[in-house]
Amino acid sequence: MTGVVERCGPATVAVGVSASGGEGQGSGFVISPDGYMVTNDHVLGPPGEVKVLARLEDGRMLPAEVVGRDPPTDLALCKLDSPGFVPHLERGDSTALRVGQLVVAIGNPLGFSSTVTAGVVSAVGRSLRSQSGRLVDNVIQSDVGLNPGNSGGPLLDARGRVVGVNTAIIKAPGGNFSFSVPVNTMDFVVSELISRGEVRRGTLGIIGRSQPVPPALARALGLNPAVSAAGSSGLQGSGLGATFGKGSNTVVQVVETPAGGGAAAAGVRPGDLLLAVDGERVPTLDDLYRIVGAKSAGTVVHLSVLRDAGGGTAENVAVVLGETAAGRGGSTGLVPPPGRIPLPRAPELTVSRTSAAKS
Repeated sequence: MTGVVERCGPATVAVGVSASGGEGQGSGFVISPDGYMVTNDHVLGPPGEVKVLARLEDGRMLPAEVVGRDPPTDLALCKLDSPGFVPHLERGDSTALRVGQLVVAIGNPLGFSSTVTAGVVSAVGRSLRSQSGRLVDNVIQSDVGLNPGNSGGPLLDARGRVVGVNTAIIKAPGGNFSFSVPVNTMDFVVSELISRGEVRRGTLGIIGRSQPVPPALARALGLNPAVSAAGSSGLQGSGLGATFGKGSNTVVQVVETPAGGGAAAAGVRPGDLLLAVDGERVPTLDDLYRIVGAKSAGTVVHLSVLRDAGGGTAENVAVVLGETAAGRGGSTGLVPPPGRIPLPRAPELTVSRTSAAKS
């Protein structure tokens, strides 16, 4: 591990932020020799003009320009103003991580520069709700010690390759749980921010909510073996029983289809129940956001829609996804729940849900 720290420490920076709302600090790391630097979006504070100053391990203080921000993944990209060479980190593959694998975090917690902590990967594939309200998928959970100021620093594997961006913690009596955005997500966001200045994702153009499966639909899909399958004629032959799967007791109900959205143009109506997207079931809004948010604007998706749950028929509706820019509702137009506590600069994970949200 000493070799990893010696190689990677010089490319990890302390990030200082000054804005009209005050000052803040965090961590970041350089990903290219020409000075592109990644940090957390919440390290930069609320949207608006900010001054960013990066302090390198060798003592250099370099101003940085904000290239772009992506609140849905809590990532931000800056460009260091450096006339010379800047050390940078090699990126790994977060999909190759395994539970029990050794990982190292480097950052600047509590104002102590170049602090190193180590631990193991506790779980992979977690979901973490970002400040915008969107779920970040495939988040890495570890027992690496993180503290205020670690946000935005790199999570490294035993070969010194970046596998994640340290983002949030949960404080517990027996120790903290740490969460990092996977490097594969970071690569996608960085590519979008460099080429476009923002990340654009697909949106259905609906406002919806999760609700329990109506009794008639539960009978039709065989969700409750004790209930007779009578009344299921509207779904017979549709294949939705197999798609929906046993044990799923909620569906997404359409509350509104704003004019100009893809769903409205395709004929989706308030009251419709969305059962699946491209054959993958969507029992919750989070499932809907995850599936749609992974697709680009202009993509055609096929919705399995049930009308008149008391005995209607399932329809296959083709919808052309619209475009939603990051910072204006996230990947699918999700509106943060009212009263939600924003992530602080070294955030503890907060989980909340909304009864009606855009997609």
